[in-house]
Amino acid sequence: MRAVVWHGVGDIRLDEVPDPKIIGHGAVGVVEEVGPAVHGFTPGDRVVVTSTIGCGTCAYCRAGCYAQCDTANPNGPDVETVDHTREDPVALVKELTGGIGVDRVIDAVGVDAERPKTGPAAERAGELADAFERERAQAAPDGDPSGPPWAPGDAPSQALRWAVEAVATAGSIGIVGVSGAVDPTALITRHEDPVDAVAAHESFDRRDEGRLKTVLDVA
Repeated sequence: MRAVVWHGVGDIRLDEVPDPKIIGHGAVGVVEEVGPAVHGFTPGDRVVVTSTIGCGTCAYCRAGCYAQCDTANPNGPDVETVDHTREDPVALVKELTGGIGVDRVIDAVGVDAERPKTGPAAERAGELADAFERERAQAAPDGDPSGPPWAPGDAPSQALRWAVEAVATAGSIGIVGVSGAVDPTALITRHEDPVDAVAAHESFDRRDEGRLKTVLDVA
């Protein structure tokens, strides 16, 4: 079969290779054979391999937190869960990191954020209630804060404020919080035929304009 093969920095080629026995991060393929313990898949099935894997049986997987799988992710057992109604998130992060803060923070909450009403972080958050309300009115002027189908949080910038306070010097903050449904196809900027895979890789490596997300169309 032919596959895109990385030979070194700046050297990507379309080569003839033996049928692969191991496939890596983010792949598609067809099931060739299954073992006696495999259920739910049969030879001929087309499958997608995602970058996040889990065993499906540990406590984290049963809770839907596959990225924290105790079996597949060795860092899973080290995760700390913070209840912001009982603890001050920033103070706890600083305590766990020796006062340094964390290297990476992701705000995956956005305008759905709710300020703590109880606990050591509540007083400070309460002092910002008026500012939070102005943010809510600006971010979601048509949202109904009292009911469905979607209610914006009462502290749109709360998670971001905590992120800024909790991140280490020279650390980074990623903002991916969204509200409502998101169509991922909107991120696709190019469609290419499989035979153009090498050229597409080279173009992406050069950071050519319009190469945000390229899809190889396979019939």
